[in-house]
Amino acid sequence: MRRRTRFGVQVAVAAALVGLATTVPVAAKGGDDYTSIFSDGSLVGAGWAGCPTAIVWDADVSGLSPKAAGFALSDLEWALNTWGAAGGIPVVKGAEGQLTYDNASATVSGAPGARKVYVKFVNDKDSDYLSGRVVGVATPTKVIPSVPEIVGGSAAFRTDYIEYASKTESRALLLHELGHALGLGHSKDKKSVVYPIVSTNIKLSAGDIAGIRAFTKKCDPSLDAQRG
Repeated sequence: MRRRTRFGVQVAVAAALVGLATTVPVAAKGGDDYTSIFSDGSLVGAGWAGCPTAIVWDADVSGLSPKAAGFALSDLEWALNTWGAAGGIPVVKGAEGQLTYDNASATVSGAPGARKVYVKFVNDKDSDYLSGRVVGVATPTKVIPSVPEIVGGSAAFRTDYIEYASKTESRALLLHELGHALGLGHSKDKKSVVYPIVSTNIKLSAGDIAGIRAFTKKCDPSLDAQRG
């Protein structure tokens, strides 16, 4: 059985695409409430493509206890598969191993590859960004601007939070932050999993689903070289 968190209310800060956009999400058009993570007009609405080649997620759980690491990997797979199913984007687990967390940009990197999302569980002492009640951060890290199509993403989570989080709390946090890595900004709808204050919501709202579907791009094979 998992322990309950000692952190109380979880607060997540809006993600940023380092070097490509600012941190202010811009409202997307549509009847349901969703936004793009990007404020740069040329990148608003950027998303991943529904290509046959799956998004691959690599994870570094070395900072967690063996028990918490097992839970975290299961929750990661669930969260990414939930978004993938909603958007029609295939997602598969990649490698477990050492990844690099950059404190200046609050992003995670690893071995190069096409359509990769890198996830690392980080000690709060190793991060200036993940402190206080900020327990997770995620962002797209690479975009083909002409489409615009996201082809890389990053997510980092506090080890001390994950060690104590319940299953629902862990999944709510991961679902929220990974939504940012897939292109969604914060929503004003309290039912949305990307509402700015993370609670225990683990069900995608109509706006979440509309957003991920609106941002999912048609796969263009001619862009394969740029996805690598």
